[in-house]
Amino acid sequence: MAAVFRRPQLPVRLAALAFVVLAAGCATFDRAVQRIGDSGSWPLIEAPDQHKRNQSQFASIEFHERELLLWYDYWLKGIENGVMEEPPVKVWVQGKGEYRVENAWPVERVRYEPAYLRESGPRRGISANDGGLSFEAPGANEGASDITYPDEEWGGWPGIGNAVLSPSGIPNRSKKSLTFTSEPLTNDIEILGPIVMKLYASSDQKDTDFFVRLADEPPLGAGEQAILDRLEQPPPTKTVSRGWLKASHRGLDQERSTPHRPWHSHSDPLPLTPGEVYEFDIEVWPAAWLFRAGHRIRIEIAPGDSPYFDGFSHYFGVKFGTDSVCHNTMYPSHMLLPILT
Repeated sequence: MAAVFRRPQLPVRLAALAFVVLAAGCATFDRAVQRIGDSGSWPLIEAPDQHKRNQSQFASIEFHERELLLWYDYWLKGIENGVMEEPPVKVWVQGKGEYRVENAWPVERVRYEPAYLRESGPRRGISANDGGLSFEAPGANEGASDITYPDEEWGGWPGIGNAVLSPSGIPNRSKKSLTFTSEPLTNDIEILGPIVMKLYASSDQKDTDFFVRLADEPPLGAGEQAILDRLEQPPPTKTVSRGWLKASHRGLDQERSTPHRPWHSHSDPLPLTPGEVYEFDIEVWPAAWLFRAGHRIRIEIAPGDSPYFDGFSHYFGVKFGTDSVCHNTMYPSHMLLPILT
């Protein structure tokens, strides 16, 4: 891709209107441009909360006049209007509902904190394991959580994928997935930038797939828990970001990878030895999100996904096996979160 960018030396204005998907491409494009030293690249990341709103906003005259007209005037008409002195990055922080302007991407003023998978979490019967999540490392005896697939309760493909249809007739997203949920946060946590899941896991197969979802779980209102219990539903969450990796494609391009942006070469598949624990660096797409005090952070891990909940699916045929996700002192699986300082 960088070879293509070398041909012209053009100014570039980048816009991502669906943050979880397009902002990842926007950031990757910008990184490729930066690698060849194009000083005319000025990324803009636009991401209000809803995809339909994003599309209608981008189609509006007001958006173009506010965000693009000055830039076009400078580069196409030579008008000195100060646009190139503005901070080059503009990010919509979801959960906060406002823009943040920054001087670089990735943002320099973040610290990466590991959120560790833990054996025991809030025991609410919402998933296959009800694991915990904390910023404290796990103990030596916290072991691993297993997930066997395909589960007989999965809705299947085509259909609701790895979701389960509850007796109420409402699909349950997490019942047969692994979840790791924090206690309610005591203070706000804002994340901004690329995310990586450092997963230690094994399988009884020569290959498997890992689907990772980072989510925000708001507190429940009065009486809501009783309703959820009656419907056999987990607490509602909002998707913050997602990541995927086929285990045999875990090999990294060392030149392009960074500590917080693994770059998988996908050039030399590496089969697993059944039962052996491996380290997997899973890219979770960049996010700008405010987890408010009282909310919980949740990480979900599964060997499949759900077209019903995710809007699309990565289904490539039936697979059988059992995967073990480790969360102990020797194999402390964790997600590195870019916490704004």
